[in-house]
Amino acid sequence: MRVKNAIIIFCVGIVAMLAIQACTIKEMPGGGKNSSIIMSEPSFSNGDWTIHFTVSGSPKAYVLGICYATHSSPTIDDATENIPFNTYYSVSGGSATLSGLAAGTYYVRAYVYFSASVVSYSANEKQFTVK
Repeated sequence: MRVKNAIIIFCVGIVAMLAIQACTIKEMPGGGKNSSIIMSEPSFSNGDWTIHFTVSGSPKAYVLGICYATHSSPTIDDATENIPFNTYYSVSGGSATLSGLAAGTYYVRAYVYFSASVVSYSANEKQFTVK
């Protein structure tokens, strides 16, 4: 019985350590692995804002998307919209559409997770106003 409890405690400890490490995000401004992320100007159509972006350098990515907020320099800790794609493949970019936003000025940046704990943001931040 003691051995079984010790194994359970050990396994719970390993899972907790992995969870803590997975929550530690490292930012790589300007792109990782010789890549860069460039966004187009947000476009408005039928009540929705669409943001397109390209990723150069053919990086392999886990997640890509946009983050947005009513303050400058939004991060993944703010609101996000992930772009669906096959996990951990080379990416060339994507687009995201935001709808149902409250009135105000929004700032948006694209982001790419290059690994489970390394995220890179587009250098060019865009802004748009919802009336």
